[in-house]
Amino acid sequence: MSLFGFTAAAAATADAALDSLFSSTKTEVVAPSRKAAAPASAEKTEKETDISVDDAVSEDDDDEDDADGKTKKAKKTPSKEEIEKNKRSVFVGNLPVAATQKAVSKKLLALFKQHGPVESIRFRSIAFLNNVPRKVSYLAKEFHPDRDTLNAYIVYKTKEAAAKALDLNGHVFEGKHLRVDKAIKSDVNDFKKSVFLGNLAFDIVEESVWQFFKDCENVRIVRDKKTNLGKGFGYVQFADGHDVDIALKMDGQELSGRKVRVTKCSKSQILQRHARKAEKGKGACRIAPPKQSNCKSTIKPLHQMSLTSLPTEVLLLIFIHVSPTESPKLFRLNRRLCSILTSPSFASQNIQQFVPLPSSLVLKNPTYLDRLWFLWPETFQYAYAKQAHSGTKEILWANQGLTSISGALPSSLNLLAGLTILDLSNNPRLCPEEIPEHLFTLNKLTTLNLANIGLQGFLSPRISQLYNLEHLNLARNALEGHIPSEIGLLVNLHHLSLRNNQLSGKIPCELGKLTQLRTLNLAHNYFCGALPLQIELLPLLDSLYLESNVIRMHRLGAFGMAH
Repeated sequence: MSLFGFTAAAAATADAALDSLFSSTKTEVVAPSRKAAAPASAEKTEKETDISVDDAVSEDDDDEDDADGKTKKAKKTPSKEEIEKNKRSVFVGNLPVAATQKAVSKKLLALFKQHGPVESIRFRSIAFLNNVPRKVSYLAKEFHPDRDTLNAYIVYKTKEAAAKALDLNGHVFEGKHLRVDKAIKSDVNDFKKSVFLGNLAFDIVEESVWQFFKDCENVRIVRDKKTNLGKGFGYVQFADGHDVDIALKMDGQELSGRKVRVTKCSKSQILQRHARKAEKGKGACRIAPPKQSNCKSTIKPLHQMSLTSLPTEVLLLIFIHVSPTESPKLFRLNRRLCSILTSPSFASQNIQQFVPLPSSLVLKNPTYLDRLWFLWPETFQYAYAKQAHSGTKEILWANQGLTSISGALPSSLNLLAGLTILDLSNNPRLCPEEIPEHLFTLNKLTTLNLANIGLQGFLSPRISQLYNLEHLNLARNALEGHIPSEIGLLVNLHHLSLRNNQLSGKIPCELGKLTQLRTLNLAHNYFCGALPLQIELLPLLDSLYLESNVIRMHRLGAFGMAH
């Protein structure tokens, strides 16, 4: 184990990232699997077309290394039948997920049948919502909401039909620009007509890149083979080199909220990638080595680079394997690293990798990650709330004693829209500030207990937005000023405790509108004047505490006592 828990997997992932960074616009395509290539059943008629999901990874999935950083074993040499079938196949990228529906799949089949009879369609690179077998998720149509596209392999019955289908490249189908290419690997690299894109958002979709560059021929976003989310870089191919020059002028422009890096794809980068593959034992390099030149390469091997000098894409792939429990240490290294690692896309992907989905809707004891929730940067707080607590109903984290929760109340609490009970009382190191405004959006709360957590400032009139409250306890804090009259809108309130604060002024008569109130505790504050008669006449009020205030009562005399 090295610095901050870096594993060998992280280092291997960095090497794979550099390989991908120096790759060309065309990568080796994983041909349809043997299982997928099986001939149709004898029971099927000649007119039927097989449409299904395939477990294999597709061309746009980065499959050079396993998730643990170990190099995969070399694939078996395809049989003559498989090679012949691959020549009759085309790769189709940027298909809408709706293509898996029967009506849309029929339109897709009709589109490609224009060029000849279709034997089968295999859908791939589908991002599923749950961690269950892919075919189970496919049948249930449980797709990930953040990825609205997939890829497919379409097998024709003749090579000529497959060649004609390439004319559909760039065709708009259901609002998406299709990428149609040969399914079999090509040794021809159109690097002179392509550009490399860096600093892409992880959740970017191909259609956004199509719209960004307008007149392009192909868009490829390199994606993670397991999550099908982007890895932060990709490639765009144009019709000629003139379009490349225009595209290079777009370097630094904003795409999906990030300043995209646009650079040329050079032949030397392609050669270096093949050399790295050869060193890893993935087969001999088919391209001749470059001629000797007096120019020295400016690209250093990974082991000679300092951490902060690595490309952004490589840093992201390294640190995505570091647990978020180590993130506070990483944020302090330098500004550039902090900026990269606190981006919303990285935070979301990192949290999803290490944080399991919630197993309970009632949280009684905070975990270590729950405690970090109060300390992380805002992007991590939001990613964690969405992953771990979006469906939580009750948070009961009171009286933590020596392990008191510290930090500020995360603004991402507003993502817990179904929360009914929030009890963080007796955590005095928690929140030395006013009641956060985002709490007032949790209008399903019935119990809010923030006693003894170090609250300061004024009691906001927005407290009235919590109209379902039955229990409100803000005792033993340092709240000051008046009680807002809007508190009278909490008509469902049963118990209200504001004792041991620094509240002052007159007690508002609007408290007399709380006809369900049973307990009112205003002791040990600086209230003065007469207690409104409406409060004394509340029908269900059986406990009233006014000690250490200068209060005159109509029915019980001065200097309020409990009754």
